[in-house]
Amino acid sequence: MTNALIDVLLVSDCGDTYGTEQCNHAILLGLNQQGFRVAGAQPGLGNELTEQRATLCIATYVVDADDPWAEISAIASLHNHRAYHRLFVDVAPRCILFSGISPFSLLAAREVAVELGLPFASLTHLPIVQWQVTEPQIGDLTERAQFVDRHARATVAVSQSTLDRLRRDFGLGVDNGRVIPNGRPQVWFDPLPENTRERVREALEISPEAVVFITVGRAERAKGYHLLLPAIQRLFVTADLPPIVCLWVGGGERLTRLRAVVASLGLADRVRVLGRRSDVGNLLAASDVFVLPSLVEGMPLALIEAMASGLPVIATAVDGIPEVLGDTGVLLSEPTEESSAVDELARALRDLALQNNSSRRHLGELCRLQAAQFHEDRMIAAYVHLVEHELLRGAPTLK
Repeated sequence: MTNALIDVLLVSDCGDTYGTEQCNHAILLGLNQQGFRVAGAQPGLGNELTEQRATLCIATYVVDADDPWAEISAIASLHNHRAYHRLFVDVAPRCILFSGISPFSLLAAREVAVELGLPFASLTHLPIVQWQVTEPQIGDLTERAQFVDRHARATVAVSQSTLDRLRRDFGLGVDNGRVIPNGRPQVWFDPLPENTRERVREALEISPEAVVFITVGRAERAKGYHLLLPAIQRLFVTADLPPIVCLWVGGGERLTRLRAVVASLGLADRVRVLGRRSDVGNLLAASDVFVLPSLVEGMPLALIEAMASGLPVIATAVDGIPEVLGDTGVLLSEPTEESSAVDELARALRDLALQNNSSRRHLGELCRLQAAQFHEDRMIAAYVHLVEHELLRGAPTLK
């Protein structure tokens, strides 16, 4: 085998186009722009992210996808050492960046990197266990995670809250780990044409005087739609409120279920489940308030995008959300009890619905200023420094 042609191989257990994939994509493009030879490895191809990378001659290799409902022994990223060994020997990267959903993501791949002596860093997006596992299985996985963490050049979390939980719940050493916050590109901070709000509302048949709440996220329970829908329902029995419309933007396996729940609650004319959209920026411009009642998050890109667009925010105090919001927005309690969480969310929705446009715009401007701390340029600079000064320093070349 000849000397490595790839400086950095980014390996992920995510292959769609959501938050983790967007971060992976930005890191690959940022490193490529700085002159590093990069490639990706993930489940699946054929979406707009992999197609864009292909136009830049950035290869994407396919690895087996994990079934979150499978028995733990059938999880490919935990056990398929042979496939990762073959991949790393064939691609021969000088270093690897592992970008996984959870602390246990890609354990087999990271163990192979240790075996081959490849410099690597581990990036974790969510401080959760994404599979149904027993306590003994968690113990075994934690031991394996501690082993690879000891051999990693760096262990990265997307928020301080995630890093704290890695140390508290997943065995990461108290002196190990760092935070590289997620970021979004300049396009989210740039103003849109002045008539965007009116044009989009007209297309959606939303009146100019309506207050529009928008949520952007996959249609799944973790994003809190089971809290938002009953909270919205309560608003429609309040006589003193202006017209209200709620938009839910995002795909996911439970999209059909979400639409059915909306219909069963009699909200079909007030809650628009739009599915996956390519014009999220325009939809944010047509809206008045961004709502994110999540049960778990790392550092949600949709929140940064909404704030950068100048929307005031209502969000739950989970994981990295308080770090993004800072002193801006409406920060709700962590939703540990459903009825109280719905009550608090309904009050927050009502309060912002009653404010005038000028007051909401002022709150949104504060959010926009806060979002500047999470510009994508800062994120890319941190990963460039990590690769250049830690991963590639003394990196061997497979032969």
